[in-house]
Amino acid sequence: MFNRLLHAEGQGRAAKTVEIFGWVVLLQGIVMMLAPQFVASALHLPPLLEQGANYFRLVALLAGGVGMLYVVSGRLNAEGFV
Repeated sequence: MFNRLLHAEGQGRAAKTVEIFGWVVLLQGIVMMLAPQFVASALHLPPLLEQGANYFRLVALLAGGVGMLYVVSGRLNAEGFV
């Protein structure tokens, strides 16, 4: 099973699309975690206070988890998900 995570064999087009979307969401979560002020300004949100930045990081954890779910489901060609 771990070999399938490293090498995607027999992956369909839909599974590849799901995996790529997962990488994008995972990258978004990482950027939100490391630079919440930058992401907030890019989204034209008001400057975040310390507590707001921490809540933004919690949302980043959620986004990163969803991204990992999409990456693994796409890589394993999970038919129930794809």
